[in-house]
Amino acid sequence: MQNKTLIKNFSETISQYEKQNLSELLKTHNISPSQFKNIVINELKKSKEMQDAFVHNPASLFASILLCAELGLNPSNDIGEFYFIPFGKKITPILGYKGLISLLLRSGEIAKIWTEIVYEEDDFEFELGLEPKLSHLPNLERNNNNIKYVYAVAKLTNGETMFKVMSKKEILDIVNMSKASNPLYKNSSKDPQGWMFRKTVIKQLSKMLPKDYYGKKGISVDDKVEGGGYLKLDEDNNVMFVDGKRIVPKRNKSIYSNLEIELEPIKLEKNISENKKDSLTLDFES
Repeated sequence: MQNKTLIKNFSETISQYEKQNLSELLKTHNISPSQFKNIVINELKKSKEMQDAFVHNPASLFASILLCAELGLNPSNDIGEFYFIPFGKKITPILGYKGLISLLLRSGEIAKIWTEIVYEEDDFEFELGLEPKLSHLPNLERNNNNIKYVYAVAKLTNGETMFKVMSKKEILDIVNMSKASNPLYKNSSKDPQGWMFRKTVIKQLSKMLPKDYYGKKGISVDDKVEGGGYLKLDEDNNVMFVDGKRIVPKRNKSIYSNLEIELEPIKLEKNISENKKDSLTLDFES
């Protein structure tokens, strides 16, 4: 049963963000702040974990909401572009498969990008080298759904085609290094089409693909979150990124408002800096 007082308090709080932050963040993407806010409220109503985070760690929740807005992605869990994943009593922001595709296509240099899963009974061959080749003949009458490989292909606007093939073991090796557990990787009943496996391969391919600012930013944050980092707000309502590394503030055209932080040496937290238009962005250095 929903806590009506909690929902009311959250709605009032995010309405303040709508006025102070969301309008500026979303105008670049032609997204209605009111619509975005209402989607987030609906997600909170459906998620006990998000409600718990609002009570115990609202900083992680609202910082993740602001990131979603800056990237211009839809916060609806049903759409699959951006997820608010509970991790302890925090919310961690995770890109969905569709969100990753959306960010990559924004560069304007990628005409099409897609993925496929190779099962044990499929006919599949690929070659690398000077003349790379890939051939996949699916067996639609296969007797099992055991994944053998996953590949991603990108066709660029200049006519070039690039692809990346990964075995199931290679994908799970990457997943197992992640400190932010995502149950979808190991639950075929919740992800029968293997979208999270596909996402992992696309992220590896994306290292060789052209990306705009938002593509670079979204993938960078997703990598760092999977490595154990998370977003939060400090006591002054400023957005910070925590991943165990100190960063150097950097001016940028993107936007989080009035965020100037002095980092405590022990916490080693990432900061956000102010640009000439009083708009701010997180800066992530490897």
